Amino acid sequence: MNHVLFAGPYFIFQRPLLLKVMPHFFNFGNDDEVISNEELSKIVVWVKLRNLPLELWNPQALGKILS
Repeated sequence: MNHVLFAGPYFIFQRPLLLKVMPHFFNFGNDDEVISNEELSKIVVWVKLRNLPLELWNPQALGKILS
Protein backbone atom coordinates (compact mmCIF):
# COMPACT_ATOMS: atom_id res chain seq x y z
CA MET A 1 0.00 0.00 0.00
CA ASN A 2 2.80 2.48 0.79
CA HIS A 3 4.23 1.97 -2.68
CA VAL A 4 0.97 3.17 -4.24
CA LEU A 5 0.74 6.18 -1.91
CA PHE A 6 4.30 7.37 -2.43
CA ALA A 7 5.06 6.28 -6.03
CA GLY A 8 3.10 9.20 -7.58
CA PRO A 9 2.36 11.73 -8.76
CA TYR A 10 -0.77 10.37 -10.40
CA PHE A 11 -2.94 12.26 -12.87
CA ILE A 12 -6.36 11.63 -14.41
CA PHE A 13 -7.18 13.77 -17.44
CA GLN A 14 -4.20 16.05 -16.61
CA ARG A 15 -5.55 16.69 -13.09
CA PRO A 16 -3.74 15.53 -9.94
CA LEU A 17 -5.15 12.56 -8.09
CA LEU A 18 -4.66 12.90 -4.33
CA LEU A 19 -4.40 9.64 -2.38
CA LYS A 20 -4.55 9.02 1.34
CA VAL A 21 -5.04 6.05 3.65
CA MET A 22 -8.69 5.29 4.38
CA PRO A 23 -9.25 5.12 8.16
CA HIS A 24 -10.90 2.03 9.67
CA PHE A 25 -13.84 4.12 10.89
CA PHE A 26 -14.62 5.56 7.44
CA ASN A 27 -18.35 6.14 6.95
CA PHE A 28 -19.65 5.89 3.39
CA GLY A 29 -22.80 7.71 4.50
CA ASN A 30 -26.50 7.16 4.04
CA ASP A 31 -29.08 9.28 2.26
CA ASP A 32 -30.14 10.89 5.56
CA GLU A 33 -26.57 11.78 6.63
CA VAL A 34 -24.75 14.96 5.66
CA ILE A 35 -21.16 14.37 4.57
CA SER A 36 -18.93 17.43 4.84
CA ASN A 37 -16.06 18.13 2.48
CA GLU A 38 -12.62 17.63 3.96
CA GLU A 39 -10.29 20.60 3.75
CA LEU A 40 -6.64 20.08 2.82
CA SER A 41 -4.10 21.96 4.92
CA LYS A 42 -0.98 20.47 3.29
CA ILE A 43 -0.23 18.93 -0.07
CA VAL A 44 2.92 17.36 -1.45
CA VAL A 45 4.08 18.59 -4.86
CA TRP A 46 6.83 17.43 -7.17
CA VAL A 47 8.94 20.16 -8.75
CA LYS A 48 11.72 19.80 -11.32
CA LEU A 49 14.45 22.40 -10.93
CA ARG A 50 16.55 22.02 -14.03
CA ASN A 51 20.04 23.53 -14.17
CA LEU A 52 19.86 24.81 -10.59
CA PRO A 53 23.42 25.36 -9.34
CA LEU A 54 24.50 22.94 -6.62
CA GLU A 55 25.23 25.74 -4.13
CA LEU A 56 21.50 26.61 -4.15
CA TRP A 57 20.47 23.13 -2.96
CA ASN A 58 19.99 24.10 0.70
CA PRO A 59 16.86 24.73 2.79
CA GLN A 60 17.20 28.52 2.83
CA ALA A 61 17.72 28.96 -0.94
CA LEU A 62 15.11 26.37 -1.91
CA GLY A 63 12.61 27.95 0.48
CA LYS A 64 13.02 31.31 -1.25
CA ILE A 65 12.87 29.81 -4.77
CA LEU A 66 9.75 27.75 -4.07
CA SER A 67 7.75 30.27 -2.08
